[in-house]
Amino acid sequence: MARLFLLLSLLGCPLVFFTLPLSPADLCGAVDLGVGTTRFGHAGLTYVVTTPRECLDGGCGLIVDLHGATMRVAQQETELGLARQGTQARRRGAKTPYVVVQPQAGGDPPVWTDEDAAGIFAATTCVAAKLKTGATHLGGFSQGAAIAAEMLCEHPSSFASFSAIAGGADALRSCLTRRRSDAVLPPILYIHGRRDPLVPFSTASKFLDAVRAATGKSGGAEPAAGEPLRLAGNGLLVQARIHDAAGGLAAGHCIPGGQGLLGCAAPFSAGEQVIDFYIANTPR
Repeated sequence: MARLFLLLSLLGCPLVFFTLPLSPADLCGAVDLGVGTTRFGHAGLTYVVTTPRECLDGGCGLIVDLHGATMRVAQQETELGLARQGTQARRRGAKTPYVVVQPQAGGDPPVWTDEDAAGIFAATTCVAAKLKTGATHLGGFSQGAAIAAEMLCEHPSSFASFSAIAGGADALRSCLTRRRSDAVLPPILYIHGRRDPLVPFSTASKFLDAVRAATGKSGGAEPAAGEPLRLAGNGLLVQARIHDAAGGLAAGHCIPGGQGLLGCAAPFSAGEQVIDFYIANTPR
């Protein structure tokens, strides 16, 4: 029996505890995953799984991509394009393509709930077992990033790398301060806009200050908009990309380079940054 403890720090959500049986046979023995896009249901959610043909034989990496509140999987894909880029990952230097799992939150508008978190972790375990995948990478946008950050902090050894866009900074900062001395976090990519009106940029600044302290790089200045920041030391690696964009439907609470309503023009593409980060941190 494995335990998943999840704190939804975004928007003041409460602390909720879960007990999660993770036997793939019990959870999804009847799920059939084929080439291309497959959908299956589990615990009230729909999971959209994109599987390149060669990944049916096992050995591909696995990406779990969580959309933000009020969004749908198709919108997340329009903005980040991880299912498309996972299939074409060899073009960017990857050893194999990636299987991409994109859960869909319920509700109208869709919003993640505490019960969903346990199902996401279980379904990811299911897909990994079914397709015999290798390293798993986890990330999300906004509320999806906050949920993913808590999953990361409770199960750091389960993921090869992690990315968060406009969310999850408070959870990541808390994770740094409360982690056990023997707990090693995987490499982290963090993207946030200074003009974000929904998730204050101050949360990102506090997280980066905590990273500087943890890596022994205290006193460093924030990078200019679009410039990469790399902080490494004491077994921790965090890369950050900060932007000043504000062109999306939610102004600066946006996805740089996205092509939909939540996309915004910036000196870099968040989708490309994320897939390249996952590729760079996939064990060879």
